[in-house]
Amino acid sequence: MLFGGIVLVCFIAFFNPNLNPPNTLNDSQLNSSNSLDSNDTSQLQPNNPINNNYLVNNVLATSVISYESTDSIQPQPSPSYLDKVLAKFDIYVEKFFRENLIPASAVIIVKDGNVIYQKCLGVKEYGTQDPVNEDTLFQIGSCSKAFTSANIAQLVNLGIMHWNDTVRSYFTPEEFQLYSATVSDEITIRDLLCHCSGLPASSGDQLWMYFNYTYPDVLYRVRYIENNTVFRSTFQYNNIMYCLAGECAFRAAKNAGLEYPSWQEMIKEMIFKPMEMKTATADFYEFLNSSNRVHTYVNINGTITEWGPLNVDEIKGAGSIAFSINDMAKWLELQLANGNYNGIQLISSEELTKTKTPQIKMDGSTWYGFGWGITSNGIITHSGNVPPSKTLISLDPANNLGFAVVSNEDTYGIAFNKALYLFFINLYQTGQVDETIWTELRDSATKTSQDTTGKLPDPPSPPEPAKNLSTYVGVYNNTFYGNVNVISGDGKLILLMGNSTEPTNLEHWSGDVFKIVDNPFSYNTAVNFTSIDGSGKAQQVKVDYIESGYGVNGTFNRTS
Repeated sequence: MLFGGIVLVCFIAFFNPNLNPPNTLNDSQLNSSNSLDSNDTSQLQPNNPINNNYLVNNVLATSVISYESTDSIQPQPSPSYLDKVLAKFDIYVEKFFRENLIPASAVIIVKDGNVIYQKCLGVKEYGTQDPVNEDTLFQIGSCSKAFTSANIAQLVNLGIMHWNDTVRSYFTPEEFQLYSATVSDEITIRDLLCHCSGLPASSGDQLWMYFNYTYPDVLYRVRYIENNTVFRSTFQYNNIMYCLAGECAFRAAKNAGLEYPSWQEMIKEMIFKPMEMKTATADFYEFLNSSNRVHTYVNINGTITEWGPLNVDEIKGAGSIAFSINDMAKWLELQLANGNYNGIQLISSEELTKTKTPQIKMDGSTWYGFGWGITSNGIITHSGNVPPSKTLISLDPANNLGFAVVSNEDTYGIAFNKALYLFFINLYQTGQVDETIWTELRDSATKTSQDTTGKLPDPPSPPEPAKNLSTYVGVYNNTFYGNVNVISGDGKLILLMGNSTEPTNLEHWSGDVFKIVDNPFSYNTAVNFTSIDGSGKAQQVKVDYIESGYGVNGTFNRTS
């Protein structure tokens, strides 16, 4: 799935149902360099600041982490076993971190209401010595979705709204209309939260990311997208529809007399403040202006390059939240405690459980709830990807265990997050170190970064010369996307999309085809001018990057 042009793993199930935690370690495990009792830390000194603050509470080792569904009593590891697991895990967290180009990351593990491991890695800004700390802000992207559904659970419990409320009860036809009048009138909050609107996956994201439209304008333009599946038949991840659920919640609260000035403030007052989340924010500019936030990066041919952070204000409840690892621990604990925080039932247990209950099948063994993915073994998880930041959250309610990791780099972030989770589970359940978990994911990420699918090949030699740039300059329109404006300056073409003032620089490829050169996610994709008439003006331009897979075409017709 795509979120702003790169892969969004909307939910990741990382567990091996065939693994069982050991009762004890055998002699070969104890003596092996890959077992828990091996403490070889040679060549493991960090190049970047690393906060060695992993925490172990021996009392927490009274339950096993089991990913098998069973009614039998599971063997209980000794406290020293968990100590060894966390100590060994800590060594490899540092090792894996140094073997990629991620500038910053943070990891948290909670169990039975306590933090058992906490780690901050790297620096907030690449090239400095300002280390990440427990209160450093990271954007968590689509992991924001669980906050939206939790807030709706609060409003449902208060009787202010209902899961089966229609969108039409909050938004008029002038504001919101889908491909079908019937679907527009029948679609509910529940449908929005489990991604079964029938719209193509990720359709509409381009409007706020590249065209800088406000959410009301984005929502209005959704009417021009054709469905590619039957309403309520198929899971297709869509941020614009999920955001709409949060907008309905905001209007429901306002109708009930809860006068919050914005959805962001509603989340702050109803969730962040009662949970004593001192750093959390759903406001992009609060994140941007914070003195304790990470910068965000992409890896371009092995060079770390700052890019972003991406302004996510317009999709609010689908991906706008940022918070620290300290606040992440509180969020994990609240979810595992079924809405209870410090003895206060902040969110109805009954309604919060519905958010983590299967609603629609994603594939043969996994389901989606309201902002959460659910495996057949009961693991509840979601990832976040607001380019370039990556987040992974996993809950194991049966064992009262929560795991989360955040990072701030695009190429290796997903692989690193996934590897840490898999490595920890495997280490706990087998007592063995398996570095291939990381190396295989790292190598796969490298291969993906080198994928040229959708990219222009090398131009013909010699390339066909371009026409005079005045041939291409002008305003072009697309019903869904609106206008693009092609201008020239210093002998080059520049593409301006919609309301965005951010220039997209074009470089000549061959003939009437140019390529994007300054966006790491659309780099080397074609902008093709066609239908050149007798006046010597191109009448159409096709922007490849915003065409494929979104349910609308990327062809614009000249208007001036």
